[in-house]
Amino acid sequence: MPTIPPLGSSTPQPGTIVLEGANRNAGKTALGQQDFLKLLGAQMTAQNPLEPMKDTEFVAQMASFTSLEQMQGLSKAFDAFAKDQRIAASPSYLGQQVSLIDPSAGPVTGIVESVVIQNGKPAVVVAGKTYDASTITQISLPAALRNAISQN
Repeated sequence: MPTIPPLGSSTPQPGTIVLEGANRNAGKTALGQQDFLKLLGAQMTAQNPLEPMKDTEFVAQMASFTSLEQMQGLSKAFDAFAKDQRIAASPSYLGQQVSLIDPSAGPVTGIVESVVIQNGKPAVVVAGKTYDASTITQISLPAALRNAISQN
């Protein structure tokens, strides 16, 4: 049965599985498609020919990998959808009073004068300065509009 070398071991022991280019992905927290295929190939070449991997094990591994690929695709599609939704909703900030956090000046409150798209993300212009829309902490009607509504 093949073994995995101990951490810090620079020379593989006899019967050890060594994946070519394994250090290239050092520090990576998730396995990709290429990593999975290398592991599967190593597992198949290192198996005992008298006791090969059962078909059900192989099918289960492939099903798990396919499921993982589909989840990654769904995650990417959802991220793109959420980005599009943020951009589509950004015009609703126009004329609204917002409170936001300026990274250098701290809390800011003012009326949104315009909305711009910077680096694919919505940003608002308040008092002539542009802020990332993700820094908004509160949105409300301007005081003048609130007073007009309450008088009616």
